[in-house]
Amino acid sequence: MVGVVHLSVSFAYAETPGHDKYTVLARALQPFCALFRSKTPTKAMQAEVVLQDGAAATAALLNQPVYISFQVPDKLRIETLDHRLVFCRIGQRVWVHPNELATKIVSATDQPRTQKKLADFHLPLKDQQLVLLPALFQILRFEPEIDSDGNHAWAMELRPAPAITEATKSENWSARAVIKQEGFQVRQVKVQSRKWNGTVNILSNRFVDELPAETWEADPEIAEDMGEIPPGLFDAALEKLMSISLE
Repeated sequence: MVGVVHLSVSFAYAETPGHDKYTVLARALQPFCALFRSKTPTKAMQAEVVLQDGAAATAALLNQPVYISFQVPDKLRIETLDHRLVFCRIGQRVWVHPNELATKIVSATDQPRTQKKLADFHLPLKDQQLVLLPALFQILRFEPEIDSDGNHAWAMELRPAPAITEATKSENWSARAVIKQEGFQVRQVKVQSRKWNGTVNILSNRFVDELPAETWEADPEIAEDMGEIPPGLFDAALEKLMSISLE
């Protein structure tokens, strides 16, 4: 695996000198990678996104603002306000609002035979390897574009480098990203794969050292209408969240 990474790095940077497509990708990924570096203080992110053109299974979250709070190593909150839904993980605890949604998620999810501890959010790369992350992708197309707000941007089509998918025996997928030229902010990502197709517009995001403790707790307005989900169901529940509707 290490050899594949080094070959990919050598190829990518030898063919694209200067301020090129791989430099743009590296700058766009940098704040996200920083969340997982052991020695950086920035460990949290908040974003407002809109999911468009998703599969029918994602209808519950389509075309409305979705607010995401994330903090390494073990906190995540996903929330919609139009028809308020909250899915939250804090350590080994997972809770959902409304309680009806929690009940539906659990009933639609296969119960694990044994209770397992939730793993921390992480990337399978060491600190010194995170700088190599852009080289794990093959950039198929790279061109200037004007984004939906009239800003100068780059449009980039990419996929995992073939050597990586072969070495890891992972599924292939492709994505199209729109990256604002000023600040290298990712504005839109369109993903195509066998499991999921959809477009995510990123309206805003910010990176901070830590989010307030109350971020992960239910506010008084919803505290009486929430349900708990077993930690072992977290991954399956997160997938089911997008496909379950409330009547």
